[in-house]
Amino acid sequence: MSASLTLGRLTALLALLGAFHGGAQAFRCNAFVIDPGLRKAEVLGKCGSPFTQDQRTEYRLQRVRETVWGRGSPGGPPVQTAVEVERQVPVVIDEWVYNFGPQQFMQALRFENGTLVDVRDLGYGH
Repeated sequence: MSASLTLGRLTALLALLGAFHGGAQAFRCNAFVIDPGLRKAEVLGKCGSPFTQDQRTEYRLQRVRETVWGRGSPGGPPVQTAVEVERQVPVVIDEWVYNFGPQQFMQALRFENGTLVDVRDLGYGH
């Protein structure tokens, strides 16, 4: 077998494995593709109300750059300085499940601050 044929098969296999990656993916709801980046209102408009919904708030550390004013020397002019600080910021997590019946997979959707960030298959619905 030639090296180019083997490389071609390896590339095809890696592409196939990438298609089954468990991360953010898309699904069809009615005639619409639902994929990460959509807002909650868009998903509701395309799919209707979910079978279940849960909401919670997580707090995450986030680095932010802030500008502070100080004096370079006593009595000197004000000096502007940029500093990096860590802040705990709230992130609202919404988890929705759509149940399309026993012939289709249920879909779990995860929103962060109103934006869809992850879609997962859960198995056949009921």
